[in-house]
Amino acid sequence: MERSNEPYRSDRDYTVEEEGIQALREALTKDDDSSIRQMASIFLGTLADARAVEGLIGALHDPEKEVRKRAMQALVKLGTPSVEPLAAALRDADWRVRYRAAEALGLIDEPAAFDPLVAALADEKDHVRYMAAKGLGLLGDERAVPPLAARLDDENEFVRRSAASSLGRIGDERAVSALTGALAREENAGVRTAIETALAGSTIS
Repeated sequence: MERSNEPYRSDRDYTVEEEGIQALREALTKDDDSSIRQMASIFLGTLADARAVEGLIGALHDPEKEVRKRAMQALVKLGTPSVEPLAAALRDADWRVRYRAAEALGLIDEPAAFDPLVAALADEKDHVRYMAAKGLGLLGDERAVPPLAARLDDENEFVRRSAASSLGRIGDERAVSALTGALAREENAGVRTAIETALAGSTIS
């Protein structure tokens, strides 16, 4: 039989990498075994290929918490290509998706994550507000001080704690002023401790 000198390609004209990504995306969305879906998320995150983002965003809807977590971590590893889709995910109807999207945006060191996280501070779900406040602290942008200061009066104590910690990380004079004012009126012991810790760790004396 005569052999062709041309490299083998599948009928769909995929490269090996494309076939691998497609297989992982299918495993991520279709496999009944949650451990397989977790591993698919992990492998997609190691590929450094933007084509993996869509499938990982979809996996934020997975019914299993650990799969959602692994998908979030993979999106963080992929970095910049994940930012815009994650910002869009902050408008998802499922708060769990919004929570993981906010978490990922805070862990990706990209200025484009700032505005979506500020908007998420007003989310109806306290879990999302908590994670948005935490993410803004990780970004360290001083523009976050006013919206974070407003969360020091949030109805949820854990949101207030998160806002206090993030203000402490940013640590400019406005942050210290907001924390000092909040400490004077805060009655919850756990939140007071968070504020005191933030003030102690601030670079502004």
